[in-house]
Amino acid sequence: MMSLTRGRSATRVVAPSIVRALWLGRIPPRERGLPIVRSRLVRARTRDAFSNALLYRMPSGIPGDVNRAFAATEEPNILDANYPFLAYGLCGVIDQTDYQFRPAGGSTTNNKEDAAGVLYGILVRWFPTNQPTTTGFFGSSPLTEPSASVPPTSGICDVLKRGYITVLLQGDTAAEPGMPVYVQANGADANTTTDLCGGFHAANDTGTVQAGIAGTTYFRGAADANGNVEIAWNL
Repeated sequence: MMSLTRGRSATRVVAPSIVRALWLGRIPPRERGLPIVRSRLVRARTRDAFSNALLYRMPSGIPGDVNRAFAATEEPNILDANYPFLAYGLCGVIDQTDYQFRPAGGSTTNNKEDAAGVLYGILVRWFPTNQPTTTGFFGSSPLTEPSASVPPTSGICDVLKRGYITVLLQGDTAAEPGMPVYVQANGADANTTTDLCGGFHAANDTGTVQAGIAGTTYFRGAADANGNVEIAWNL
């Protein structure tokens, strides 16, 4: 319905009988739907048939999704097929053999031990995408449950160099606002379920290194029920 400022104009859009009934007060306020006429003004409002409420905390995000995109710096890179990422939102380095992007710590079967100074960025969850070995159209892989969404094993990827991103918290220590971020950078101390190579911790657990400089890389708050948490990276 158009925004009208004069009751006379309202008769072109709203049935005259409804306008007259409203003006005479014959329709109770609780039953007035869209047209409400007061002091020769026509206003519009909505009436929801049901109420929407979040009774609990909203999800913190999806691992690998960039938050506050205006502050993000991303760059394209090549995934190292020798060290596939097991999930989005993991920290990676540039391998010094083929100069491609791989998880920090390599993998549980092909171990690497990386220092804090070589942590390069975080694998961004992009869409559309699909595995390079599939025969379907590009983008044929749907957005599924994040835990079931596996990155391609090779090809082009997006890497967050600076900004805010959601990651999956690992380890037993709970994250708190401002806490430093640690990355699993030793494949020998990692596993494929609860302590992934390149995964993020809130404590200096076995095999981890501190990411970034204090005050530039930190947790933005506590993790949600699924372990998703936002971090500030290299600000």
